[in-house]
Amino acid sequence: MNINPGKQHFYTPSVWAGLWQTWDWSTWIKPMVDDSKSAGANAIRLIGNTHVVTSGMITQQQYMDRWKQLLDYATEQDLYVFPCGGDLGHWGSATTWAKAEALYSSWAKLLSSYAPVIGVDITNEASAQYSSAYVTTYNQPEKWQDTIKHLGEVVRSISGKPITHSRSIDKVGVWCNGSIYTDLLSDFISIHCYYTPDPSDAQRLSSTDWGRNKELLIGEFGIAMNSAPADRIARYDGVKRLVKGADGCVGALAWSGYDLDDHPENQFGLFDADRRGREDILSQYRTFPVLR
Repeated sequence: MNINPGKQHFYTPSVWAGLWQTWDWSTWIKPMVDDSKSAGANAIRLIGNTHVVTSGMITQQQYMDRWKQLLDYATEQDLYVFPCGGDLGHWGSATTWAKAEALYSSWAKLLSSYAPVIGVDITNEASAQYSSAYVTTYNQPEKWQDTIKHLGEVVRSISGKPITHSRSIDKVGVWCNGSIYTDLLSDFISIHCYYTPDPSDAQRLSSTDWGRNKELLIGEFGIAMNSAPADRIARYDGVKRLVKGADGCVGALAWSGYDLDDHPENQFGLFDADRRGREDILSQYRTFPVLR
C-alpha cells in the first residue's frame, strides 16, 4: 500500500514537502502502516522529497532520520518497503545536480542496510512530472533524462538494490510507448495502473525489447470515490487478475491508504477519515496474492 499525504500537508506548494516537514508519525504515518498491515498488505511504498531539504524546511539529517524511522518500523512489522526518491514535479528550485547527488547518495547508503527494501523507484513518474505545472517543478540546466539516469546509477551502485523509473498508464496502449527511455534505464518495470486492466495487457510490455525478461511491479493502482461501486470493485479485481496472470508480475501496491482530502475525486483510500475500511475495495484487496 502507498503511504500518502493528507489535507493537512497542503500548506505548502509541494504537498510532499509538507508531509516530510510535518512528519505526523503518530497520527498519520504509523496508523497508515498499521492499517496497511491489518488489511493484509506485505509491502509499503513512500515517495520522498528533495525540495523539503534543499529549501531548508528540514535538514538532510532530519530527512534521513525520518526515513530510518519508517524503515525500522516496517522491518519490525515484517513488511517489505519500496521507497521512491522524489518527484520532478516537487523537485525544488534549489535542488541542483550536486545537491541531488549528495541527497540520493546518503539515502542509498541508508537503504543498503535494510533487507526488506525490495527495490528503489528513483523518481515518481518522471516522464510526466518533469513538465508539470507545480511551483517547485524541475528547472535545472541539465536535461531531466540525464539527471534521473545519473541518480539511478548512484543509487544502484551504493545501495546494491535494483532500481526502476515508474510511469503511469490509464489505457492499454501506453503499456508499450509510455516511456521507452525510462523503461530501458530500469532493472524492473514499475507501472502505475489507473484503468481496469485485463491480464493480457501486461504481456504487451513483456514482448518488447526493453521490457523482455524484466519483472513487473504495479507500484500504484486505485480508483476514487466518485466512481460507481461496481467500477471500484472491477478495478481492484482487474489488477488482482493481472498480478495473478501476467508473467513476471510480482505484486501491486494500492493507492492509497487514506484520502488526500475531502473531495470524492481525491478519495482513493482503502480507509475513510475514521480509519474504517471501505469494504467494497478492501474485500478485493484482502484476496491479492502475497507470494510468487
